[in-house]
Amino acid sequence: MLERTIKRKIKYTERQIGWIVIVPFLGILVLLLIFYINQWGNNPISYSGLLFMSLILIICLLLFFQMRISEDNEKIRISYGIGLIKKIIDIHNIERIEIVRNKLYYGLGIRIIKNGWLCNIQGLNAIELKLKNSKSIIRIGTADNKKLKKEIESKI
Repeated sequence: MLERTIKRKIKYTERQIGWIVIVPFLGILVLLLIFYINQWGNNPISYSGLLFMSLILIICLLLFFQMRISEDNEKIRISYGIGLIKKIIDIHNIERIEIVRNKLYYGLGIRIIKNGWLCNIQGLNAIELKLKNSKSIIRIGTADNKKLKKEIESKI
């Protein structure tokens, strides 16, 4: 009970904005609105269709517009968007950490890659974590992989 009342001290935090998600989704929203207002096409979009598609796009934007990485003395927290999608890694469970460069075809987002998981929202720089209790790895895309590696290594 006492542990829950003590605030955790965040040692490292990084926030990456997913422009590659934001720009196309906002562009599609604007196009939907233009098509609805002008009623273009043989079968123009209805008001309910506009609302439904806009709602889906807005939810996707809220879920994936950013990626936050934070690290304290015990955990690495990776969260997307408003924080509903997240991954928490226990630092004491890390066996090995190294700086890597993702392949372009790995893509962005939360992905299954050849030998584990990838959490990335922009760029190709990452750190790779090998966990003690797992055969797979976790790659975390970051703008400053050297700094994040140093912070995590100081806790292992």
